[in-house]
Amino acid sequence: MRTSVKTTYITVLFIVYLFLSAPGFLLLGNTLSHGHRFKRFVEDKLTGVVIRQDSPALSLKHFVDGSFQKDFAKWFQEHFGLREALIRFNNQIYFSLFAKSYQYDGTILIGKGRQLYEKPYVDDFTNVQPPIAMASHRKMVAKLREVQDLFAKRGIQFIVFITPSKAFSCPEGIPDVLIRRKSGMTTYEAVMPLMADAGINLVDGQRIVLDQKKKNGQYPIFPPGGTHWTYLSAYFATADLMTEIEQLSGKDLPTLSVANITVKERMHHVDRDLAELLNLAQDPPLYVAYDTTFEVQPSTFKPSLRVSLIGGSFAFHPWMIFRNKNMFKSLNYYNYYVLGLTTYPSDPSLEKNFLPQSRDWWEHEMLKSNVVILEINQIKFYGSHVDVFLDDALQYLKPPIRQAAIR
Repeated sequence: MRTSVKTTYITVLFIVYLFLSAPGFLLLGNTLSHGHRFKRFVEDKLTGVVIRQDSPALSLKHFVDGSFQKDFAKWFQEHFGLREALIRFNNQIYFSLFAKSYQYDGTILIGKGRQLYEKPYVDDFTNVQPPIAMASHRKMVAKLREVQDLFAKRGIQFIVFITPSKAFSCPEGIPDVLIRRKSGMTTYEAVMPLMADAGINLVDGQRIVLDQKKKNGQYPIFPPGGTHWTYLSAYFATADLMTEIEQLSGKDLPTLSVANITVKERMHHVDRDLAELLNLAQDPPLYVAYDTTFEVQPSTFKPSLRVSLIGGSFAFHPWMIFRNKNMFKSLNYYNYYVLGLTTYPSDPSLEKNFLPQSRDWWEHEMLKSNVVILEINQIKFYGSHVDVFLDDALQYLKPPIRQAAIR
């Protein structure tokens, strides 16, 4: 009897010891894992944005008020041993057994055939949020038309370029439980007729992509493992955008065409952005990928137009096509309008001194453009870069209001 009690006592002490020692073992594991023998475990870092947490300084004041304990817990979450491997293993269990992911704030949805979607795009397609009033749509379209007219007075062509969303373009992969809740119209469906009636210079990439899906069904218009359109889909919309630029500017552009489409064993990074964000223990599913190359005729074309492209991540593919084929004399890509500037030809000084929300910038840079393109994604007519750009345009395209001198 005494032996049994003693054994139980020792077992309980051992469990308590392990529990209390676990943080120390994990910290030791973190130190050892950075050694040469364990280098392979730490080289494969997790994908995504991480906010660096510095080691907290211990002081009596911070210990008493509890702030040290809170900061240490945050720091420990990022520094325990084999952290990446354990997180990937946990993610793999949820993905393989439950078709679920908690990565990227839980916004990655795993659909039919392992198609990956972002939750905001699916929510928009299924109309989870209450619809925006038509009065708001009319006000937004009127603002676009006013900006278009103000640019025209300065001899600059303004074009609205709608880019597609994966959920609206490929709803067949969305889980049925989410599709069943769909009702009513999306903002895109409500706004498009208003834009047409207002005479907006418009290239509807969402409609173009859906049309091409019917004609060229053998090629995916969105990569299964990504949230952005493929280069092939972007090409069809970009070709129509070039036609619109030609008609409005009166300047001829070269003919852009597809030179070759080949199957790839590994997708471009942008084609597997969601798959990488899953942070799985195994490699993400090997989706079929296609590599598209383009050509222009005539190859001796000399560009003359200065173009500014204001847009989000969906504007990147068209910008790359324009840049790689030297379509314009200058091509400035305003990433979400205010986040950064990428120039072609490269101008590091201009990129470094990027101040888009100033009258001086508009007068000396934006208004040098022959064409200004505003990219709007199918789900983002409000917020993001659109509202900020339009408000600045209405401010800086008009003469400054001069106050009367006080006598």
